[in-house]
Amino acid sequence: MVLIKKYASGCTHTDLGGRLMASGIGTLVIAGFSTGSCNRATAVDAIHMSFRAKVIQDAVAPERSARGVTRANIALTSQLSEEKEAAIGRARSR
Repeated sequence: MVLIKKYASGCTHTDLGGRLMASGIGTLVIAGFSTGSCNRATAVDAIHMSFRAKVIQDAVAPERSARGVTRANIALTSQLSEEKEAAIGRARSR
C-alpha cells in the first residue's frame, strides 16, 4: 500500500485508517526514517484508532545518530499498544 502524506503521521488527513479497516487489517507495521517524529506519530495515532502498531527496530533510522532515543520511542510505542490491547480486553470481558 502506498500512502502519500503531508504531515508527520501517516494517519493525519489520509485515508490510511479506512483502507486498513476495509481490508480487515488490525496491525500496522512501521518502518522508515524519522523514527522520533514520523514513525512515532503514525504509531501513536494508529494505536488511538484501535490498531496494533509495531515499529520494526531494524527497519527504522533516527533523524540523527541517536540510537538510544530510537530504542526509547520503539519501547514507548510497544507499551502504548500493549496497554491499549489490555484495556480493550478488559472492556470486552465486562
